[in-house]
Amino acid sequence: MKKINTKRLAVTLVGILTFSCQKEFTSDLKTEITTSTEETMDQIPRLENPYSVKNMRIAMESLVNKIFADMVLHRRGNRY
Repeated sequence: MKKINTKRLAVTLVGILTFSCQKEFTSDLKTEITTSTEETMDQIPRLENPYSVKNMRIAMESLVNKIFADMVLHRRGNRY
């Protein structure tokens, strides 16, 4: 019975020591990944907001022109 308890204690200690070392390594890795991600984000140009008022007006104008063109073609009897 004493041998089993000693083995369990040894396995538990090895597990705890292994886990505690991995935790430090993971935190260093997270810091490195965060830093490299921030550097990469600085290099990427920012995109224009597709839902801005300017873009919505352009889209509306495009739709109105398309509808108007369809109405003109329909009145002439031309269908694409």
